Amino acid sequence: MPAKKKEAKPEEPAFTDGVGTLIHESEGARYTGGVRRYPANPGADGVRPSTHAVFSTHSKNSTHSALSSGAEVSHLGGPGQGGRGVRHGQGIYASPQIRYEGDWVDDKMEGQGHLFFLQSGSSYEGGFRDGCFDGKGIYCWADGSRYDGEWRHNRMHGSGVYIDEDGQVFKGVFYSGTGPGLKRIYTKTPQTASDPSACACK
Repeated sequence: MPAKKKEAKPEEPAFTDGVGTLIHESEGARYTGGVRRYPANPGADGVRPSTHAVFSTHSKNSTHSALSSGAEVSHLGGPGQGGRGVRHGQGIYASPQIRYEGDWVDDKMEGQGHLFFLQSGSSYEGGFRDGCFDGKGIYCWADGSRYDGEWRHNRMHGSGVYIDEDGQVFKGVFYSGTGPGLKRIYTKTPQTASDPSACACK
């Protein structure tokens, strides 16, 4: 008599996507938007080591938070409870230092976004990859200078245009943040709405 085949147990999903809030109280940071929840491993403390973010709708003392999918995420303060949530999808992250509005992939800025440096007054709008400026983007400094072009690993890299605080315009190919052989296009042009030297990403 042939042996009975064991029925395969359905595997639990590796993660659940939804919408929620991540709070990092010690840094005064808050994220609201897309969240990917991973189930807890035995003995896990429910807190992602890199961010120590508590998944909560109110504070670290909250008992639960609901995902838009209908699943419930337990408070992440106790051993082995609730798994962990990471930023994933579109969302807004705000801390005393920065504000980011845009795309996230597995807790890193990736895709298109707008990053504001609140203390310096600078900003960047464009592509991100693995948490860094990457692809096409515009960076505006607080003094009015700006760079519009290609980026790689947070550095100006590729074709681009740089306008300094005096309105001088330089165009060419940048390599790892430097611009050998740049061509100066024109100088001291007033910044107006129709002028390419006007900073559009503030």
